Amino acid sequence: KMGDAVAQVRAAIGALYGADVARQKEANEFLVQHASTDAAWSTSLALVADDPSNPPDVQYFGANMMYGKVKGDWGKLPEPHRGPFVQAVSGALTTLLQRPASVLAARRLCMVMAATSVRSGGEATDALVQQALDFAQRGFASGAVEGVTLALEIQAAVADEVGDQRYDVKTALACALVPRIVEVLATSERVEGVT
Repeated sequence: KMGDAVAQVRAAIGALYGADVARQKEANEFLVQHASTDAAWSTSLALVADDPSNPPDVQYFGANMMYGKVKGDWGKLPEPHRGPFVQAVSGALTTLLQRPASVLAARRLCMVMAATSVRSGGEATDALVQQALDFAQRGFASGAVEGVTLALEIQAAVADEVGDQRYDVKTALACALVPRIVEVLATSERVEGVT
């Protein structure tokens, strides 16, 4: 059943980027409707997976659908599913980083990670910033520029997401993140030194 849904969504994405205008309209309606369902959580994860049937445009579409889902429906995702979802996104992100063609999807997943953490509170946001700093450290140590790029993308996405929150939420998140500022700035300075 799950495989069928993913195949249908892939076919609709193909039609959306195809030349047939009537099919594009039909595909768009189907995708908009699908994105509003609970199944879209797992479908979007399947679309960002490192799989030959997920070319970069499909991965990007999946990441974008996931981002919309988190922004709109995070509160409706049952608590026990949130941790595993974030773990799965994190795993997909780590894999896509190794694929230069998938950079747009990877960037979008950084935004997904930031959106989930900010909606989960100060502790989760702090943990994500720490994860970003770890990516950067490993990147500097190994000379792998992807890790450093990813760290900066996540940090920028966290800043954007925090900025979008209500004042009281923003204040709480800012208090949680203030101790990190020095480390984040140090990462940025090291990047400038390297590039």
